Amino acid sequence: MERQFLFLKKALPPTLLCLWTLLTYWPTLNNSFVYDDHILLNSVRHEPGKSKNLEGLEKDFYRPLLLASFTVERSLWGNNPKYFHVLNLLLHVANAVLLLTLIPVLKITPSPWAGFWGALIFALHPVQVEPVAWISQRAALASLFFTLCFLHMYLSWKKKISTVLILLLTYSLGLLFKETTAALILLLPCVDRFVMKRWKSFHRDRFRRSVYVGLFAVTGLYLILRISHTGTMAERHLWGDSWLSHLGNVGWASLHHIRLLAWPLNLRASYSDLSVYESTAPLMLILGWVALLAIGTALIVSWKKPPLGFCLSWIVFAFLPSSSLIFPVMTLVAERFWYIPMAGIAFLTASLSQNLRSTALKISFSIPLLLLSAQSFQTCRVWKNDETLWKNTAEKAPGNWFSRAALSEVYLRRQDWQKSEEMALEALKLQPSIGVAVAVLTNLAFVYDQKNQPEKAAAAAEKALQSDPDRGMAYAQLAVACARLGQWKKYKQAIETLNRTPAEDSEGRRALRWVEFRLKALGIKSKA
Repeated sequence: MERQFLFLKKALPPTLLCLWTLLTYWPTLNNSFVYDDHILLNSVRHEPGKSKNLEGLEKDFYRPLLLASFTVERSLWGNNPKYFHVLNLLLHVANAVLLLTLIPVLKITPSPWAGFWGALIFALHPVQVEPVAWISQRAALASLFFTLCFLHMYLSWKKKISTVLILLLTYSLGLLFKETTAALILLLPCVDRFVMKRWKSFHRDRFRRSVYVGLFAVTGLYLILRISHTGTMAERHLWGDSWLSHLGNVGWASLHHIRLLAWPLNLRASYSDLSVYESTAPLMLILGWVALLAIGTALIVSWKKPPLGFCLSWIVFAFLPSSSLIFPVMTLVAERFWYIPMAGIAFLTASLSQNLRSTALKISFSIPLLLLSAQSFQTCRVWKNDETLWKNTAEKAPGNWFSRAALSEVYLRRQDWQKSEEMALEALKLQPSIGVAVAVLTNLAFVYDQKNQPEKAAAAAEKALQSDPDRGMAYAQLAVACARLGQWKKYKQAIETLNRTPAEDSEGRRALRWVEFRLKALGIKSKA
């Protein structure tokens, strides 16, 4: 009887954790593909396992195992999004359980219920909905999964050469899913320093030396593969006109990320309306610099205070790859950036909740978790499809231009030309900068063509080409509009430009096919 009671006591926390997480994220199983999902899934249909020629994504996109997983799934169950969402949800549940079992191994707290509260915060917090509900963000789920598996094996397995090889294989798999796995190079010394307290004996520990050397070797090999495949280690994109203003904007964004964690209301898919990203906003930049200094100071002060130092180190170091501090990234503020750092929040919660002795305190602690779970459940419904996702963003952020641009593309795919035009014009009104409006203008040219307004189509296409002279589909829309207007000289110039595109440029080839198809549909014979 006593053995059964002990078994139930050990089995109850992970069982409750799994059930609660599954119930909270169950609505995602009825969701469709959204946003980048369409680009990635179309790419694996035409070029399985390759990440080149993914128009609409960053030029430095290199996540081969993510694309490989999509290739396998597409071959198994076609375009049914339910099964893709099932795998995302299972990965999230697995990460929550791994965190629950890792907390005592890291010696944060021996209490299973304290670990349970920490794992629940990780599993149920509303900022976690984006990476779980967005199929393309499986990369973040898999990255944390392999990171946690690595730490489990590093701390629990026997110190043998075979263990080192398995650890390096695990790290490699995580890197090939997402580059943020490289944060493990910074997190592992924190484990040795704060948890194992064996940093001073590093030079005498052959096993640990082998692991560290292997991690650096694998990372170097990964960078070589990445550069050879994409042509760059990371796409440079400063948020501001100098590194000084860039750092200020990064600090300003960190304040927004802290707000998302502490007060997770008004969550949405895009935060492009939040910051000016210019050095002409001195107060914003000063607050940003102060925020970075405060975070750095807190990290230094906590360095000699485990487990607080370990928890803060995990949060900060896990955030670094997405923070734009090391390499500027294309998005400054996003909920998905919290996914791996949230493990540090889970460790911190577990450490603090071990002091909850009375039943009343435990009940009061569970009330915020219920509220977070309810909001996450509701947020899952927001990610049902592209229209619900971007309508929610437009409603919560009236100044967000990106949501209007995305809605314009949604209505364009539905052939609702009037709504597509309205949303595109709203986006251009909110963000008149040509540099960020190229895709909107290209889509607008397509809409005007469908509405039999070739003059407006030509004007929109020419405006898009002013900012991006290599935009193949803009040349295609310009060529069609000029053919409809009888401006054959401009038509010939556009076609000649498209004919000069390299054979590997899939957008250029697709643009030429589109011109041929559209002119045939209109009954126009080329005179050029």
